[in-house]
Amino acid sequence: GDTFTINLTSDVDGGFHIHGYDILNDVETEKPLSFTFVANATGKYDMVFHKFTGEGQQDHGDMAKDDEHGDMETVLGSIEVFPN
Repeated sequence: GDTFTINLTSDVDGGFHIHGYDILNDVETEKPLSFTFVANATGKYDMVFHKFTGEGQQDHGDMAKDDEHGDMETVLGSIEVFPN
């Protein structure tokens, strides 16, 4: 039931998503993004950035992978929510 506020900026356009939550925010280059949500799902959830890479792009490290849609997903961290 805790409230979280996340603030981020990016060098590229994309999307920010928290697995396990119905949260997806568009991220614009160099435009600060701030959003608040209530942590109400117990468990550990990755926070990821999605960047459309187009065809012919390669992975850029262990924490990034291309999915079948040409979307690069980079894990930025995670949140862990415990029951009260």
